[in-house]
Amino acid sequence: MAPKEIPDRWEPYLPIGSPVRGTRFIALKVPLKEHVCAKLQPKFRWTVDILTDRYPDIGMIVDFTLTTRYYDYVDVLKKGVDYCKVAIPGQQIPAESLVKRFFAAVDFYLDKRRDDSLIGIHCTHGVNRTGYMIARYMIQRMGISVSDALESITVARGHPIERQNYISDLGRHLEQMPKVLDASDIHRGHLDGEPPRPSAGAKVVKKRKPMEPRMDEAGASTSREAFSSLF
Repeated sequence: MAPKEIPDRWEPYLPIGSPVRGTRFIALKVPLKEHVCAKLQPKFRWTVDILTDRYPDIGMIVDFTLTTRYYDYVDVLKKGVDYCKVAIPGQQIPAESLVKRFFAAVDFYLDKRRDDSLIGIHCTHGVNRTGYMIARYMIQRMGISVSDALESITVARGHPIERQNYISDLGRHLEQMPKVLDASDIHRGHLDGEPPRPSAGAKVVKKRKPMEPRMDEAGASTSREAFSSLF
């Protein structure tokens, strides 16, 4: 059976929320390819072009889906938006290694982009994995309480975290996590006809040749060319 082009229960969710109070995060559901959205009623269409045209303040997309079939990340880069893939299995608590990778990418972006640009975060519906990971960052990197983080995320997204295992787990992670700046999971956005823009002060990482999408055992993308500093 061919993979579904439109995720289950995708349409009823709001395509995007508003910025989470006190942060530069904005939660959204996964955009779909143009030819897939053409089959939907106009009110349900949600593509990379629609996202970037309507929300030009988004400077980076963090993708938690465990697949690459919904859209091509190159379309994000062509809009001048950075892209970070941290693939996380659904319905279960993410491995700490994936949480740390997310924190490191966000820390790097916020440190190097001291403007008001937003970080768009999505899983499939932009609710459970997305809400959990944003909450973890707010709790462990910003010192915000679990209850305040959950309230802010619910108000901003327009949907609460639905899975109780995610909510229950947040209380286990109250310790502050040290800042680590790491750009190795970030692909730099570039406009058509322009080369990718390097991040000033980026951490030097080993280059890998581009190849077709592949996921490692931890759910991390291993298929894209790793970001490498030019400094």
